[in-house]
Amino acid sequence: FEINSLGLRGAEPRPGRRILFVGDSHLFGLAASETETIPVLIEEGLGGECAVLNGGTPGYDLFQQAAWIESRANELGAETIVWFLNWGDLERSSQGLEMRPRYFILAPLLHSCFLRGAARRADVEGYLLAPPRPAPEEPYAEADRTFARIAAWSDRAKIPVRVFLFPSPVSWKEYPGAATH
Repeated sequence: FEINSLGLRGAEPRPGRRILFVGDSHLFGLAASETETIPVLIEEGLGGECAVLNGGTPGYDLFQQAAWIESRANELGAETIVWFLNWGDLERSSQGLEMRPRYFILAPLLHSCFLRGAARRADVEGYLLAPPRPAPEEPYAEADRTFARIAAWSDRAKIPVRVFLFPSPVSWKEYPGAATH
């Protein structure tokens, strides 16, 4: 993977307008070459009018992606944020944090150490040591609160956040790669 000076996957962004894509491993392009990642394809489709930044982070769930938007988006100078969610992220968020496969605990640590270095390890350690969130009383209640929080952040930051929800091929419980992806 090519990691730029912003700590994001991809080449150094050129000066000018920026769109920030935020998401998980599907967006990051864990199994894709640089030219096959969604942000690169979108940037090409826009004819190079603006830089499209790849804020995908393997293993991040809905709540970690929201926290990433709140903590990093302003410093990246994006005019717009596209939050690239897959249905599996939403499905897992409705089950509570303790329902997530063990891989999702390890991936943020590995990714953080690789991209962010020692300065970011404290955030990951806090994530690892945090008590599991209980499953919400009604499905998707915590996801609804998270979306409302990001909408309020968007208003304060004056950066529009567009949510793109794409379907997972099967439910997460039936996903053949759930234990390793």
